[in-house]
Amino acid sequence: MKKLSHITNISFGFYHKSAENGDIPYLQVSQFDERGMLNGQFESFLPANPQIEKNLLKDGDILLAGKGFRNFAWEYKQKLGPMIASSIFFVIKPDFSRVHPGYLTVFLNLPVTQARFQILGAGSSIPSIRKGELGELKIPLPTLDKQKTIAGMYELHQTELALMDKIIEKKKNLFFGAVQKMITT
Repeated sequence: MKKLSHITNISFGFYHKSAENGDIPYLQVSQFDERGMLNGQFESFLPANPQIEKNLLKDGDILLAGKGFRNFAWEYKQKLGPMIASSIFFVIKPDFSRVHPGYLTVFLNLPVTQARFQILGAGSSIPSIRKGELGELKIPLPTLDKQKTIAGMYELHQTELALMDKIIEKKKNLFFGAVQKMITT
């Protein structure tokens, strides 16, 4: 077991006034679905300039929603293009020699970890996790190979859930279409 602060660098996202259009997506909690997956519907942007660009996410950075009732974690991948995290997120930069970002994302999303975040954030009208308390979180560290296996299982699980959502949506459409046809004919 290692403290999160011993295997990562934890900082806050970037605070800036956003715009409805611009060069770089500025990530907000509303751009993630109920499972904490990016929905691709960007609502906020920042203009490209040197000050803003130094806050671009790096491959393997993990965002953790630190305020509010949803404390999901999400791993940024460079193939998604340039993005900046808003200050509602912690930006967790793993030490890749010790912890795989996908594994850490899974661990942060485990129900037992999520319950711990709820306890940490309790006591105010808008729950908020303190950086120091987050850094004290103890993380079990299996071998990097096992961590990669767990991360791969998580990716497959997320893909399966997304497919199931599409199937459910199609079933709803078929059902309501059939009912509508029965009513109108």
